[in-house]
Amino acid sequence: MNKVKIKIDETKIEFGLDKVKFILSSNFEKSFNLIQCIRKYFNKVESSEYHQEKGNITMFTVDDEVLTHNRNKLYMVDAMFDIDKDIKLGSRSIASKYMEAILEKIEFNELSVTINSLIKELADEISDIVSEKLKKDILIKINEINQKNLLKNIEISFIEDSLLQNQYDLTYEQIIIKQIKMINEISLSNQLVTNWIILNVPLITNKIYQEINKDLNNQKYIIIADDIRVHLENNEVYWNGEHKQFDLLDEVQIYNEFTMDYPEHIDLEASKYILNSFINRTDKEITIKLHKFM
Repeated sequence: MNKVKIKIDETKIEFGLDKVKFILSSNFEKSFNLIQCIRKYFNKVESSEYHQEKGNITMFTVDDEVLTHNRNKLYMVDAMFDIDKDIKLGSRSIASKYMEAILEKIEFNELSVTINSLIKELADEISDIVSEKLKKDILIKINEINQKNLLKNIEISFIEDSLLQNQYDLTYEQIIIKQIKMINEISLSNQLVTNWIILNVPLITNKIYQEINKDLNNQKYIIIADDIRVHLENNEVYWNGEHKQFDLLDEVQIYNEFTMDYPEHIDLEASKYILNSFINRTDKEITIKLHKFM
């Protein structure tokens, strides 16, 4: 369990994070600012003159420490994923990092060794032909197969029923799950790196939720979604609302931010029950009652 702290100007956000945290909110701008703060850190962006002049402060720490960039990577998952454009983004690309993981040590593959041997023979033969025609020794080199050279020339297409697809043929669920599956493969390829994944999507289905919760210890998900069609436990949720902000995993935060201010006298256990009904929208009366309060 990690303790995540985010500071955005005067707003302080603190929550415990095992693998998955849903950031639920009634205020889009607050969720947007939270994402921007995390992206700013991972993209190594210094504060602008405007930001400094206004006295704005952003901070992102885990267990009271600033994360090291070489051991922590960020991936953004959304519904507008285009694999053709994504793979051209280099180090920021899910598809490119996925292919890096798949092609690691490809030059030692038996077929690659054979092809590289033939490439060298072809280069030597071309060198001899050119040298003879120019009456001068010439050395010709042809790039051999390795991870770096393949990544420069690779194209990826989806196939269904032996027919080529593009991203416009995929369902919403397929687009999200394919991104998550690629990140899972990236995570497996290097378990010394922690992969932070921001899932900023309109809908979480049961299939998406299951894929997110694959048994990988080096992943941290921060999820923002409007429509969540799975049952959430309190420990999976941080409420980042218009009037209240607290971690539903933290009993102290629940008591101070919710129980103490609740219009009726309730204890901590009742608070947890009410909050679970609220986040899962299982009780219409509670949902309506807490809408303005939260």
